[in-house]
Amino acid sequence: MQKYKGFRPTGYDSAGLNADTHDIGEMYVLPTGRNRDLNALNGSNFRATLKLLGGEDCEHVQVHRFNHWACGWFELILVDDSKLAEAQAIEKRLEEYLVLDYDDFSNLEYEQANDFWDRCGLATRIEMLSRAGLSIFASRRLLFDIEDDNGRLLKLLRSN
Repeated sequence: MQKYKGFRPTGYDSAGLNADTHDIGEMYVLPTGRNRDLNALNGSNFRATLKLLGGEDCEHVQVHRFNHWACGWFELILVDDSKLAEAQAIEKRLEEYLVLDYDDFSNLEYEQANDFWDRCGLATRIEMLSRAGLSIFASRRLLFDIEDDNGRLLKLLRSN
């Protein structure tokens, strides 16, 4: 496991960013960071790592958040020597299987899919259902829960 003082998010970044000002250079970086472009797997593993370590206690386990030129922002979980064995066990688990908590991962995928669907406009929903091979009329139940500004189209669908 790498110490923060040698950690570089990308090859273009300096190692140990702010390590001197935060006194974190000797802490260890877990392989479960996340950034603006995170997917359900990254998000779930980040949450599961914190849970397995007993949460963010600011003494032995710390989450550090940084702005970044490439991905907007990123977060790292750092641990000190007292949590190193637990961190190494998490790292080993990830080498054997990419998901730390399958239930959390599945739930997060479901939440993200629902959030996406809720933000879609009616036209996007119809297009996606069409691509999935569902006719608009066969998938009316999926469209009925829409609260959209395009009320006339929704009324047309309901009347058929």
